[in-house]
Amino acid sequence: MKNLFNLDDMPGYKEFVDLVKENFGSSLQTVINRDVEIEITEFFTGFISDVYENFDNPVCVKGVETESGNEFGLLFTIKDLTALVDYMMMGEGESKDELDDETKDGAKELITQIVSSLNVPLKEKYDKKFNFTVVDIFTEMSEEDEKEYAAYKFSIKADKIDSEFIFFIDSAFNSIIETSSEKTDDVPDFVPFEEGFEQNSSYDSGGNIDLLLDVEIPVSVKIGSTKMYLKDILELGPGKIIELEEYADEPVELLVNNKVIARGEVVVVDGYFGLRIQEIVSKAERIKKLKD
Repeated sequence: MKNLFNLDDMPGYKEFVDLVKENFGSSLQTVINRDVEIEITEFFTGFISDVYENFDNPVCVKGVETESGNEFGLLFTIKDLTALVDYMMMGEGESKDELDDETKDGAKELITQIVSSLNVPLKEKYDKKFNFTVVDIFTEMSEEDEKEYAAYKFSIKADKIDSEFIFFIDSAFNSIIETSSEKTDDVPDFVPFEEGFEQNSSYDSGGNIDLLLDVEIPVSVKIGSTKMYLKDILELGPGKIIELEEYADEPVELLVNNKVIARGEVVVVDGYFGLRIQEIVSKAERIKKLKD
């Protein structure tokens, strides 16, 4: 049975929805290179038949949040999802009435980039690790799915698209929102000086940082490293493969002045390599590295 709720009466859920809206919108805008507007229109709980209700010619991309085991999905019309995939592939937003294998692969990649944008913001918000992973794509509703879901219906406007989609997740996920509505931060804003140093009482703790904001510093991305003998380096040539010490699925590191400040994954945006940040190094760790 479908149960509607008013988000204005549920501040914890409203914060979650605002976070989803912000990150889905910005991620999708980057992926399709179009202006995107997303607004929440309805929040309800119900079964999969309630989620599919009034959705013509639907397609569902389902996945799992691996840290909690909660299943989730995004429901679009085939017309809207194929148009988004076409935008992602540098097209003009042409839609299709059916999903071929190539479009399915594109849809999985599109939704993967959208849902993975939640991993870091949710970790910062609820002080828990999250990993949203796409599993498969379906054009028919599963009659065997008897779970109850929390469903968030959004309006979406993106160039030619003016429609709706639904993000739904196992209702067990609600316990995270209900019990962790306040972000916790185990690192204090004030970091005491080391012993042997005295604080200058004339130091302006806030204003003087503005003097440094326009200073250019080198930023680099480290995919991996290894050690080689000089004789092996001299033998390098085109086609030679160098094996790095890191595994292929390990996150790459973002360095500022050769100090690691974040980790993430390599993506391609408009033909350029980029880095999607998944983890920010904690204040304590960054400060420790600066002292090393």
